[in-house]
Amino acid sequence: MQRTSQNMQVVEAFFTALAGRDRDAALALFDDNAYWDTPSGGAFSGRLVGRAGLQRLLTLLASARPEGNPVHELTLHADGDRVFAEFTWAPLADAAPRPPTRSFAVFELLFSKIAAVREFEAGPPAAPRSV
Repeated sequence: MQRTSQNMQVVEAFFTALAGRDRDAALALFDDNAYWDTPSGGAFSGRLVGRAGLQRLLTLLASARPEGNPVHELTLHADGDRVFAEFTWAPLADAAPRPPTRSFAVFELLFSKIAAVREFEAGPPAAPRSV
């Protein structure tokens, strides 16, 4: 239970650093050989590996969403060495207007460091339900 709680804190710290635009703090949470897989498309697709790849990801995120926090509606769940994050990416700041994207990411941790992230695009955010 303690390891699960610690792992959630690491992933939560990543999203906090991302919101605060603190790339150094975000990068420090990853293992040296960590990777981030994104199957979606565009500049963020593929596997970004190691410090250089993750630095590229953080730079792309900051430039694509310069107006503020890139993630909204974050929900975390954990089971052992895996933390499951569900969130909505803020719209991209470019010439092609697009709706926000809902994503699901599985963070795998090893010795309190993020070792791998597999992100899956879930589509547009869910519309609020009316009663």
